[in-house]
Amino acid sequence: MQKYFCNPCGYTYDPEKGDPDHGIAPGTKFEDLPDDWCCPLCGVSKSSPASTITTKYRQLQNNESKSMALSS
Repeated sequence: MQKYFCNPCGYTYDPEKGDPDHGIAPGTKFEDLPDDWCCPLCGVSKSSPASTITTKYRQLQNNESKSMALSS
Protein backbone atom coordinates (compact mmCIF):
# COMPACT_ATOMS: atom_id res chain seq x y z
CA MET A 1 0.00 0.00 0.00
CA GLN A 2 1.16 3.52 -0.75
CA LYS A 3 2.00 5.87 2.09
CA TYR A 4 0.78 9.47 2.05
CA PHE A 5 2.93 12.41 3.11
CA CYS A 6 1.60 15.66 4.56
CA ASN A 7 3.79 18.35 3.03
CA PRO A 8 3.19 21.05 5.67
CA CYS A 9 4.29 18.97 8.68
CA GLY A 10 5.89 15.74 7.45
CA TYR A 11 3.34 13.31 8.93
CA THR A 12 3.11 10.06 6.98
CA TYR A 13 -0.19 8.19 6.80
CA ASP A 14 0.51 4.49 6.42
CA PRO A 15 -2.64 2.58 5.43
CA GLU A 16 -1.20 -0.62 6.89
CA LYS A 17 -1.07 1.03 10.33
CA GLY A 18 -4.13 3.31 9.97
CA ASP A 19 -4.63 6.05 12.54
CA PRO A 20 -5.89 4.14 15.59
CA ASP A 21 -5.64 7.18 17.89
CA HIS A 22 -8.33 8.79 15.72
CA GLY A 23 -10.51 5.73 15.07
CA ILE A 24 -8.98 4.69 11.74
CA ALA A 25 -8.38 0.94 11.62
CA PRO A 26 -5.24 -0.61 10.14
CA GLY A 27 -5.74 -1.46 6.48
CA THR A 28 -7.81 1.67 5.73
CA LYS A 29 -6.84 3.11 2.35
CA PHE A 30 -6.33 6.86 2.13
CA GLU A 31 -9.23 7.08 -0.31
CA ASP A 32 -11.48 5.38 2.26
CA LEU A 33 -10.72 7.80 5.09
CA PRO A 34 -13.76 9.82 6.19
CA ASP A 35 -14.19 13.11 4.33
CA ASP A 36 -13.60 14.99 7.59
CA TRP A 37 -10.30 13.21 8.40
CA CYS A 38 -7.45 15.63 9.10
CA CYS A 39 -3.72 15.21 9.56
CA PRO A 40 -3.30 14.41 13.26
CA LEU A 41 -0.26 16.69 13.55
CA CYS A 42 -1.18 19.87 11.71
CA GLY A 43 -4.89 19.59 10.90
CA VAL A 44 -4.67 19.67 7.10
CA SER A 45 -7.84 18.06 5.80
CA LYS A 46 -8.02 15.13 3.44
CA SER A 47 -9.90 17.36 1.02
CA SER A 48 -7.04 19.88 0.82
CA PRO A 49 -5.49 20.42 -2.61
CA ALA A 50 -3.68 17.37 -3.94
CA SER A 51 -0.36 19.19 -3.62
CA THR A 52 -0.72 19.22 0.17
CA ILE A 53 -0.96 15.48 0.80
CA THR A 54 1.02 13.43 -1.68
CA THR A 55 2.17 9.86 -1.99
CA LYS A 56 5.42 9.25 -0.17
CA TYR A 57 6.91 7.98 -3.43
CA ARG A 58 6.15 11.23 -5.27
CA GLN A 59 7.64 13.29 -2.44
CA LEU A 60 10.83 11.22 -2.46
CA GLN A 61 11.13 11.64 -6.22
CA ASN A 62 10.77 15.40 -5.90
CA ASN A 63 13.42 15.56 -3.18
CA GLU A 64 15.83 13.50 -5.28
CA SER A 65 15.27 15.79 -8.28
CA LYS A 66 15.94 18.88 -6.17
CA SER A 67 19.12 17.33 -4.73
CA MET A 68 20.40 16.49 -8.19
CA ALA A 69 19.65 20.00 -9.46
CA LEU A 70 21.48 21.58 -6.53
CA SER A 71 24.55 19.42 -7.02
CA SER A 72 24.80 20.28 -10.75
